[in-house]
Amino acid sequence: MNFNQHYTAVLSSDLLLDEKPIKVTFQNKSVVVIRSNGQIRAYDDFCPHRGAPLSEGFFRDGQLHCPYHGWSFSFENGENTNVPVKNEPVKCELKKIHAIEKFGLIWLCMEADGLMPTLLDEKATIFTSGIINALVHNSIENFLEGSHTHYIHDGLIRSQKTQRQNINAYFVPNESGFKVHYSEEPPKGLITKLTPKKYKNLKSVATYIYPNLTILEYFNQEDELISRFEGIFSSRNEETQYFARIFLNFGIITPLLKPIAGKVFKKVIQQDVEILELQNANLKTHPGNKFVSDNTDLVGQQIFAWLFDQDKIIKEPTNFNLYW
Repeated sequence: MNFNQHYTAVLSSDLLLDEKPIKVTFQNKSVVVIRSNGQIRAYDDFCPHRGAPLSEGFFRDGQLHCPYHGWSFSFENGENTNVPVKNEPVKCELKKIHAIEKFGLIWLCMEADGLMPTLLDEKATIFTSGIINALVHNSIENFLEGSHTHYIHDGLIRSQKTQRQNINAYFVPNESGFKVHYSEEPPKGLITKLTPKKYKNLKSVATYIYPNLTILEYFNQEDELISRFEGIFSSRNEETQYFARIFLNFGIITPLLKPIAGKVFKKVIQQDVEILELQNANLKTHPGNKFVSDNTDLVGQQIFAWLFDQDKIIKEPTNFNLYW
């Protein structure tokens, strides 16, 4: 499976102002993104004349102007339109990266017909984003695996003190990743204990979509979707950029819960960021050490398989158990 065939989220839509070039990171390189008259274009953030960053230049009359020598390039196709010192163009053009605006984000891909993930096409109840000083595959695993929540989110999601329950997990692979269906779990943290009875005993489904999308969904006993957490990741050299879209469905009390929920979930994310950065710093001091895993780490094992060793991808559904 070719990573270049998939669109990657790089920027929140509301940060891309009209006719204001902005620099983003895509596949560990800088890219300049511009919005004009409702259209979006993205190019290698590199002036072909002397390599200056075009994102530091300015946009005027449909042209992107280099800050160094003033070379200008067409918004539409990246072709050079003028070299001020000779008052005419030269034959060169910027390297184009395909850009799409969808789900409140700006997405980039090397191929025009790249694959766009399926997400909820509505405004999230809560949206947040940030940078983690950690590797992207460890960040993706952290979002989907639940065994750390008793410790890192003690009291918020699960608790060290609450007696653990035997949870059955059903792993279902598909052509773009996998899903894990978990059996029902009683409330063990502040988030579920404060909600009405209808929203307490929940079943969860974890979804991984290659290469960098994760989804956690929670369903009540009537199989109603109560909450959905979308984690969208991209690599920035040795850092991870993330976008979190959170959807809550608690009926008429959803607007009342939103302010409190926003603070709680941002706290949860900050706790994850702190442990991931602590882990990352420690990994750098132990570069030769390998992880030890068993079948309860199936989620992480399969994320690593999809990203690094696709011969180890599990092709058949399987059951495993853990204690949460």
